[in-house]
Amino acid sequence: MEFTDTGRMMVINSPASISDFSNLENNKYYALNSMTFREAGNTYDQNGWQSNFEPTANFNKRLMTDDDRTVEKYMNSIGESGTLNNFIDFALAQDRYDWDTRIWASVINDYIRFGFDMSEYTLVEDTTAPSNPIGLSIL
Repeated sequence: MEFTDTGRMMVINSPASISDFSNLENNKYYALNSMTFREAGNTYDQNGWQSNFEPTANFNKRLMTDDDRTVEKYMNSIGESGTLNNFIDFALAQDRYDWDTRIWASVINDYIRFGFDMSEYTLVEDTTAPSNPIGLSIL
């Protein structure tokens, strides 16, 4: 199953009907305007999505404790020049045998992530190697 955010609508691209899946629960969706969903040729507003497919869906905007976190600000926080071009140059200059751990993706992701209010979540470290899930098209 694949969800596509068209900017106005979440489109489900799947050979099977979404009703064939029983594990849609507690997902969080947010759009600046009202979100609509399309599945098997039918269009649903948020209430229709909840009543037909996912009663536990959450459409509230996630709170940010620091909504101004960027790669540029991260670079400043580690004492480097804070521009995106400098970050790219810094990353490209790394030695593959001696990588600066301050610019690991997981470290930068954590910096951005901790700008969100994560009080209702438990972070679980994923140590599995990345892979292309079966049936998922990478665009």
